[in-house]
Amino acid sequence: MAGNKKKNIKPKSLDKPTESPPGEEASYFTTSDMANNAPGSPMLQGNFEGPPTKDPSSSYLSGSDPEISGDGTEVIKSDGYLEPHREYFGQRFAHFKRWVRDIELSEGGIDKFSRGYESYGLHVTAEGVRYREWAPGAKEASLVGDFNNWDVAANPMTRNDFGVWETVVANTADGQPGIPHGSHIKVTFVTGSGERVYRLPAWSRYVTQDLTKSPIYEAVFYNPPQRYTFKNKRVV
Repeated sequence: MAGNKKKNIKPKSLDKPTESPPGEEASYFTTSDMANNAPGSPMLQGNFEGPPTKDPSSSYLSGSDPEISGDGTEVIKSDGYLEPHREYFGQRFAHFKRWVRDIELSEGGIDKFSRGYESYGLHVTAEGVRYREWAPGAKEASLVGDFNNWDVAANPMTRNDFGVWETVVANTADGQPGIPHGSHIKVTFVTGSGERVYRLPAWSRYVTQDLTKSPIYEAVFYNPPQRYTFKNKRVV
């Protein structure tokens, strides 16, 4: 019936600059670059092309994965009204497959990549509280909070070759964590333009909001001296 006829709504274009991380110079890619893999396309370093691999025959070098079949247009078989957007679905699926390849080559697979919380963020270790965050565009980074009176020079972070920043807040003289439970914390960066910015840690596990003071969320270091003991077995 005419009243039930679907309208052909053109999907929003992806040919727009992506927002850059704090301190990173703006760069972008377009769907046409992505589809054609145009040489010299202004894409973020490491994305889509992937780092070198020791195995030249790796299927990921071509952006394909034996476990990921098709070209992203199978959905059109179920809904013919999507036919005008076939190219869009193909481009989006190619984008996805390139990300999978990039993660496989750089991070060792989706499973390992999805467990980043085991390495990044705040972790209590034998030496102290370690904080780790990826911020390749930053020129400087520090961990600040109640525990160091928000002093940007107290706990500077060091950067490795992959843009990962890290610092360890040493334990106190009596062996207690250098960051007390309940401390408010932030990570501060110096951007490429020299501006200093403050951010909630990207891997925050506990944030609070006091609407009587501000609508802004605050990151809190959660490490109670007595851990909660679950009464029931974990549901698998």
